[in-house]
Amino acid sequence: MEPAAQNSLPGYRGVLTAIGAAYVLLAVMNMAQGAAKVLEPFNVPDDVLKSGHFLDFYHWHFAHMGNIGVLLVVLPRVVAGISAQRAVLLTLIAVQLHYTYLDWRTSVLGNGLYGDPRSIVLIAINLGMVLAFGSVLVRGRTEAKGR
Repeated sequence: MEPAAQNSLPGYRGVLTAIGAAYVLLAVMNMAQGAAKVLEPFNVPDDVLKSGHFLDFYHWHFAHMGNIGVLLVVLPRVVAGISAQRAVLLTLIAVQLHYTYLDWRTSVLGNGLYGDPRSIVLIAINLGMVLAFGSVLVRGRTEAKGR
């Protein structure tokens, strides 16, 4: 193994880059489609969808999502060292678990605010990211024990 690779968790760069790129792509797609189209299955009232405050929030939310995606792409290129990378991954897992909770509470599994069964898809995506981040931690620990 090359010296630089020994100072990095296996899969760290690839996982963060892939998830970051997905965040940017989803943000751009959601902003391009607009709130009415994206939220159509969730029966959001028209007066809410047409509200200037809501439209500003919607734009802000997906701009923020795109910015997080950019950070996820940049982080593995600038955060060196296994300890620092573990800290980043643990932080991302905690954040993603919080997002999972937020999506759960308004899904059909929670209070039903978004009553469409597709609201569960967001929970699955969040948990998939938790597993992806966690797999890098587990793989890093497993490979470290093998050395």
